Amino acid sequence: MACPEDPGNYDFFNNIENYIKKEKEIQTADQLPQPSENCKSISQYVYKLKNPERVNGICENFTKLYKSLANFNGERITKNINDSDWGFLNYWLNYKFKEIKINENICIKNFYDNIETYFNDIFQDGLAMGKMYDIKNDDFNNIKALYFLYNKYITLHNILSKPLKEEEKVELDTRNDCYVDYIKARASCIRNENMYCEKLKDFKSKYEALFSLQEGKNQEFNNNFKKLPDDSDVLELLNTILFEENFHSIITIPIILSIFGMILLLFIFYKFTPFGQMFRSKKGNLTKKHIQNCNEIPKRPLIDCENKRTTLHQNTYNIEYHAARNL
Repeated sequence: MACPEDPGNYDFFNNIENYIKKEKEIQTADQLPQPSENCKSISQYVYKLKNPERVNGICENFTKLYKSLANFNGERITKNINDSDWGFLNYWLNYKFKEIKINENICIKNFYDNIETYFNDIFQDGLAMGKMYDIKNDDFNNIKALYFLYNKYITLHNILSKPLKEEEKVELDTRNDCYVDYIKARASCIRNENMYCEKLKDFKSKYEALFSLQEGKNQEFNNNFKKLPDDSDVLELLNTILFEENFHSIITIPIILSIFGMILLLFIFYKFTPFGQMFRSKKGNLTKKHIQNCNEIPKRPLIDCENKRTTLHQNTYNIEYHAARNL
């Protein structure tokens, strides 16, 4: 049975910095925190998973995230979860299940319903009505792209907001540069406007505000910190980026295939051609001669020893004979 699907909720991007902060707060050094008995019951008895560890981790972190957003004080929640919160929770749960790629088909709505049942002291019945579901694939990819852009934006904001000491050199890692990711994300919005495209415009405005914090950074940092392009340039830049990425793939793949082809060709040459047979024959003769020489080595001392014994006996006999004659 297919899981119920819907377009995602973009409302949580209005407060995205807070949600990213909340997510980082629940992350620990241990990627798979010790699950509660309720999470174990969901994975083992409801879904009967053979390898429940990752699903246990998702369950445990989801409840932590919910309690953080609802200001759970250990006994009850002190803040009502709003539509924006649900939009974030729904995206987070979708992302985690897509990330682990388990074979079992687990619907987001059903998974949440089970959490609500097992954690009824935390989750209130009916509050998530129609808010937890599988996000349609295209919408999910759009939300994911926007979410990752904001992750990089926050990293850049933290770098630029940090007081710069004279001896300190601030570097911009190209992995935190939004330029290429923005072009790829924005390309689908050319001559097409929807909620996703509106949120990308909001992102661009926030990103451009960072340039007011750029003063005092070194030249290398400034060179890597690029302004985002206008829509009129996006498609042309995207074609250039895709060409460069494909060019590297085109160069790499033939090299690998050439090496494999050479190995295969040498194997065929050695195994199935007259030259290969001749080479194997010569190699076999050399091997036999080497073995014969090795076998003859220990025999030589024995032969020498026998010769010495014979000579010794002959010498002794001659001495005795001459002695008798003199007497």
